[in-house]
Amino acid sequence: MFARTSLPPVASPHLVPAADPCNETLVAPEYGSIVCSGPDGPDLQATNQTCVFSCEPGFFVEGSSERVCLPNHTWSGDPAHCERLRCPRLSGFEDSSVVLPCDNAFESSCQINCLPEFFKWDVANDTVTCVVQSTAENMVGWTARPVCIGEEHATAHTDGLCWAECACTH
Repeated sequence: MFARTSLPPVASPHLVPAADPCNETLVAPEYGSIVCSGPDGPDLQATNQTCVFSCEPGFFVEGSSERVCLPNHTWSGDPAHCERLRCPRLSGFEDSSVVLPCDNAFESSCQINCLPEFFKWDVANDTVTCVVQSTAENMVGWTARPVCIGEEHATAHTDGLCWAECACTH
């Protein structure tokens, strides 16, 4: 007769225990996105999972741009949010002035007025706007400011508008 023996169960190499979820579900910040990756798939926010945050052009990540779900089920780093980039501060020009207040944050506009002895070349353009100038480098800058010309170049002017002669030199 044969004696029956029991063998310990053999673990299948294809079965991996499910990771424990992190205690907080991270979401994409306003004006941004989140991409999570790890051994349990891109959508599961669980231990050893890494989530990376990015922002739309004109914004930058404030806080931690990368967070990892730690073994104690908490996220490393600080919460991420997207902040607006800022253009250089505008200051007075020799032919015009900046109307205050003037915010220099991305997507803000500021009014520019010609000084009294100058005339506005283009009536439709009296503002500058902080815009993205390079999406590859995420750089912002001001749009072209209004052109103000001196009286010596104007042949006729009324109400701050002028018609000018070409006074260009090459």
